[in-house]
Amino acid sequence: MIGPMVVCGVEVREGGEDLLRELGVRDSKLLTPVRRRELSTEIPKVSSNHILKEIGASEIDEAVTGNRLNYLEARVMAEITREIRPDTVYVDAPMADTGAFAEMLRAHLTNPPEIIAENHADREYPVVAAASILAKVRRDRRIEELHETYGDFGSGYPSDTKTLRFLEGCYTREGSFPPIVRRSWATIKELEARLSQRKMSDYL
Repeated sequence: MIGPMVVCGVEVREGGEDLLRELGVRDSKLLTPVRRRELSTEIPKVSSNHILKEIGASEIDEAVTGNRLNYLEARVMAEITREIRPDTVYVDAPMADTGAFAEMLRAHLTNPPEIIAENHADREYPVVAAASILAKVRRDRRIEELHETYGDFGSGYPSDTKTLRFLEGCYTREGSFPPIVRRSWATIKELEARLSQRKMSDYL
């Protein structure tokens, strides 16, 4: 709900995925923050290239409002693909119809490589897991930087009670949320509706 979305592409040559497996690279969600940070320094040593791109809250909101979030992610993934210029791209597709997402990505590329798009690809392909780790570490770093400006609001995820308390406090004091918040997120809209109703009840 808070902070940027980070998209990462990792390039490996032949045999590179074996090296990633030897490092212990796997789905970032199955690793502790400390282990992710450790791997984030090792992955660049065995990969040929990696590129990180950040999408801010306002750009995410614009895409969600236009029902084009998947399109936005495909566009950013295509930017990374053009910079790396791989023979084959393995993509963790953000939508159930993986074939449709592959076509969406292909539409952004003049000479598209082979595209293998799957749900939960970070569980299957070490190179996707490596990208997931680097993206997660970068996002965590950005969240820490935002803490310096806005105070400790936790992880920024909907499941984090500290994040929810922070948002409730902001809305109660200011009547709105700070610009780092993804206002188009369903959880934010529900929270805003509930808090707005509560303020109205207090007024009445």
